[in-house]
Amino acid sequence: MGDPSSDVRQAAIESIGELGDPAAAVALVPAFSDANPDVREQALSAIEELKAPLAEQTLLALMRDRDPDVRQRAAHLAGDRSVVGAIPTLRRMLDDPNPDVRESAVDALGNIPDGAAYDALRSALTSTDAKVRRGAAEALGDRRP
Repeated sequence: MGDPSSDVRQAAIESIGELGDPAAAVALVPAFSDANPDVREQALSAIEELKAPLAEQTLLALMRDRDPDVRQRAAHLAGDRSVVGAIPTLRRMLDDPNPDVRESAVDALGNIPDGAAYDALRSALTSTDAKVRRGAAEALGDRRP
């Protein structure tokens, strides 16, 4: 995990994810602040694979990461885990400069059974991004307020 090569760090993280033991996730914590965005994204992927807990504060920070792939993966994880505390950040992500991040944010909101997520999806119906509007309409059609 401390190797100078980001490729080696990524491989180590991938191996940790393949262990299948959520307790191994503690070794991933330093990777969330790695200088290389691919390493941060791989760490999120490993956490997801391990079904290991992740501190909400850490997840929210990764949702504001400078790298769009990291933001996208973090939004996906927030939706998969129905993190209610992520709703305000996901709502802001609906206006992200990256279209993939916007799509992941609307998908994540669709997975969170909360009134605030519902409200965010309703407001997404007026997005300038047609994919966000479509995703919001589909998510709203699949749920009741």
